[in-house]
Order: sequence, then structure tokens, then C-alpha cells
Amino acid sequence: MIEFNFLYVIIFCLTVVQSIIGIGILALGTPIMLLMNYSLIDCLNLLLPFSIITSCLNIIIISFGKNINKNNLHKIKNFFEKKILIYFFLICIPSLFCGLILLKIFQNHINFKIIVGIFIIFSLVFKIIYNYKISRISNLGKKITFFIIGIIHGSTNSGGALLSLFISSLNKSFKKQSRFSITFFYFFLALFQYLIFFLIFDLTTFPSLLIFSFIICFFGLITGNYLIKKVNEFYLKKSIEILAFFTALFLILDGFSLLNI
Repeated sequence: MIEFNFLYVIIFCLTVVQSIIGIGILALGTPIMLLMNYSLIDCLNLLLPFSIITSCLNIIIISFGKNINKNNLHKIKNFFEKKILIYFFLICIPSLFCGLILLKIFQNHINFKIIVGIFIIFSLVFKIIYNYKISRISNLGKKITFFIIGIIHGSTNSGGALLSLFISSLNKSFKKQSRFSITFFYFFLALFQYLIFFLIFDLTTFPSLLIFSFIICFFGLITGNYLIKKVNEFYLKKSIEILAFFTALFLILDGFSLLNI
């Protein structure tokens, strides 16, 4: 019971983080829950509703906030009219379905602690090497990237960090709106993942859990949008990346220890 209450405290904190930088609940919640010896299926079942509700509420708050004026909304609209939006829905979402199928097939045959840890570190290394080169990649490269993100996220729940890097790098012309665009894509990624997840794994949810999720997300969102004016977003992102790295490292070490290597 104490562990379960502690988990919800962690989720609340990650809700605050996600309301500020656009991601956090899945990117950090998944490895943390795996370290607590939850299965990857349990991670998806518990974390996805929190991620969807937080992103949805954040989109509403940002859309009606003072930081989004008519000129900025026009820039966002132009950004969404580009091929990137088509690539996301026609390539990333179908590959997300493929990733969830792979999870269904191999859920009892793969050590997901090792796989998730490797993908998190891969995303961080990818950011260091290619952060300033992503916007210059070809249309074919963008298609391949979206396909990889969908496969990774569907099979390991760890593609969000790579998606946020990709979107923010393409969105450098109006950085102040990168939070909105990341939240927008992250919302639909989690939403479709949740819908496909329930179809494939034939699970059920309870209204009381969704209400509880909404309450936590609401207060987390209020806290996050209050703190966003008081914290340095750059340093917060760097702190999250460092935490993600060490969490991934512990996941890999723990995963190999279970293999008696």
C-alpha cells in the first residue's frame, strides 16, 4: 500500500513536469515503474490515462493562455499544415500499432528493463549528436524517423523523448510554441496508443480510476503552470535528461542481474 501511494506521488510530480516541458509521465514513469518491478503492460495501463489527460488539459490551457496570441497561432497553424503532420498520422500511428503487436507477441520473452533502458540512452545520445541536424534531414529521413518512433513507443513506451526532440528541432523558428506542438503530438501519440492497446490486449478500465487520474492531473497541471514562470525550463530539461540517463542505466544493470550475467 505504501509503495502504491509512493507511486502516485511520483506520477503527480511527473504530471507537473509534463505540464511544463510537454513530456515526462511516460518517458520517466515507465522506467521508474519497471525498476519497481511492474510489468510493461501495467506501466501502459496505469500511465497512459495520466499522460492523455495531462496533455489534453495542457493544450486547452496553452491555447487560451496569454503566451499564444493570434500571430503565434498562425505560425502554429502553418507548422501543422506541413508534411510533418501527415507523416505523423499516416506513418507514426500505424507503426505504433505494429509496435504494440510486437509487445503482444514478445511480452513474455523479452527483458524490457534492458530494452527500455537501451532505447532511453539511445534517445539521449541521438539528441547530443543530431540535435542541430534534424531540421535538415530529407523527407525520406523524416518518414523513417516517424516510423522508428512509432515502433519504439508501441513496443517499449519509450519513444516520447525521441518524438519531442524531433518536433522541437523542426520547430526552432518559434521556440516559444514548441511546448504547444510537443504537447499536441504527444497527446495524440498517447491517445492512439491507449485505444490500440485496449483493442489488442482486451483490457478494461474503471470510471473511478479515470476520475482519480483526472484529479491528480488537474492539480499537477495547476502546479506546473504556476511553476513554469518560476523555474528555468532549460535546466529542468537537463535535469530530467540526467535523471532519465541514470534511471535507464539502473534499468539495464538490473535487467542483466536478473539474467545472472
